[in-house]
Amino acid sequence: MTSNIEADRGSQLLLAVLPDMDLQGARMALDRASLEIIIDDDVEQSAWAQACAIAIVACGSKMFRRGVFLSRQPECETVVGNGLPRLFKRALLEAGCRKEPAPAHAFRICIGTKGAGHIYVSASGWKAIVGPKPVARTSPGNELSGIFAGAASTAIAFRASVLSDPIAARRVLEYDLWQPQGQSSPASAELRNLPADLWLLGMGNLGQATLFTLGLLPYRDTSQVRLLLNDPDICGWENLGVQLLTQPNWIGRTKVRCAADWAERVGFRTILTERKFLATSRPDQDEPRVALVGVDNLNARRFAASAEFDLLIDAGLGSTANEAFDVRLHAFPGSRMPLDAWPEAEPSERVGEGNVVKRGNIQSLVQAGVLDECGAITIENQPVGVPCTALAAAAMQVAQLCRAIETGSCCEMVDFDLVNSNRAVSQVMGRPVSPIVACPAR
Repeated sequence: MTSNIEADRGSQLLLAVLPDMDLQGARMALDRASLEIIIDDDVEQSAWAQACAIAIVACGSKMFRRGVFLSRQPECETVVGNGLPRLFKRALLEAGCRKEPAPAHAFRICIGTKGAGHIYVSASGWKAIVGPKPVARTSPGNELSGIFAGAASTAIAFRASVLSDPIAARRVLEYDLWQPQGQSSPASAELRNLPADLWLLGMGNLGQATLFTLGLLPYRDTSQVRLLLNDPDICGWENLGVQLLTQPNWIGRTKVRCAADWAERVGFRTILTERKFLATSRPDQDEPRVALVGVDNLNARRFAASAEFDLLIDAGLGSTANEAFDVRLHAFPGSRMPLDAWPEAEPSERVGEGNVVKRGNIQSLVQAGVLDECGAITIENQPVGVPCTALAAAAMQVAQLCRAIETGSCCEMVDFDLVNSNRAVSQVMGRPVSPIVACPAR
């Protein structure tokens, strides 16, 4: 991990959430943080459990610097994604899992009902369930509910073991990806038809989480999938700890080119666009008419929502430390106009030289000479990035797209957080969705 505090997003988060913590304490807490995954042999060959485990490893290897470990290495083959069959344990190791035994203090996540876990994870239909006690499933989950369960359980583990939240691992969280406000989901969670022609705007924290999610879906033939990847930005060291797919050899390259390399190894076809999305931008007749958006620039989000896509689903994450586990989705066209979803903010003074208001612990770094004023400005203006929150948002985003494919309807607004599932709210779109290009699952 880089020693540069401006690029150390994990330490920045701890300094913001825990005002009495100093930089050395934040880095020690992160360097000690570790996860151990216990996978029930009863569920290890199910798609939801494998997707859940891979999601935990992908998020956890970014957030828990001591590492993510397995209580045992499963000998079954993978059943998720569309690659050649391979050992499940190899997929976990490639996702970032460590080979050696877990340290004694590791936080334990049990996928299933067996084992001595601090928390237990399950997926039943479209529901993802995480809590302090085992939960019996009433129906099989799918890859999306598994991915969401993995992201949510990683958030709980981080809040409990790193942020010292005393109730994080004591509360039962239950999320329904089909009906997020808790209404009854359809009986079957089988993924039959999957999105095949998408414009992905933003290849940062959210966009990479969306690409990762698509890569775990059971496409019969990934060569039928076309993805237009749109992002003008270049990968930096500050992205390494928060963006799921970013690797050290990505640094200095454009995000879309790196993401395209990853997507093409999965078998997807890609189109690259390194231009900013502007007020005049529109999808051409032969370009994807469905967009999944994950950017933190409000103007780009408004422009995209007004660009006459047949369906656009935008995911937004909280921008401050207190909102690190918050997600809001908007779908267009719907009953809201873009300016209703993202109203113009009251004019306010942007953090800049001479007015660095800074949290006390950031100001102390400036006073100690660890950080100069320019660095403090960078940190204060930089949005919080938490991989598990981005992955939960991506799973919900893709689930609503699958709902639109199957039923011609989806939620035009979903608001939830990974702290208390009872706060989730949603609103179903009042108009039918135009037909979406799809291809069959296995």
